[in-house]
Amino acid sequence: MKETELRKSVRAWIATNWDPDVSLLEWRTRFVESGWAVPSWSSRWFGKDLPAWADKVVADELAAAGCVGMPLGGGMSLAAPTLLKHGSDELNDRILKPTLTVTSGW
Repeated sequence: MKETELRKSVRAWIATNWDPDVSLLEWRTRFVESGWAVPSWSSRWFGKDLPAWADKVVADELAAAGCVGMPLGGGMSLAAPTLLKHGSDELNDRILKPTLTVTSGW
């Protein structure tokens, strides 16, 4: 997918799904389940199987639209990448979504 196509897809998704009046948990759940939260991750783990540069493009489009983006911190920068590389499917099933939606903290 080219960057221009990706930006168009993200903008369309935001236009349909962003609602500043929903709870943060509802928004993050919607965002994570769509695959746009971390599009470079495998679709098995809530991503879209896109190249790593897609994460930055999505973050830029979210910021431009005034949307809440992905949380930053140890869960996303250390725990999640480690789990993706070394975690069992069972462990990833149990931990990744709560990490992404911030219903479980690190």
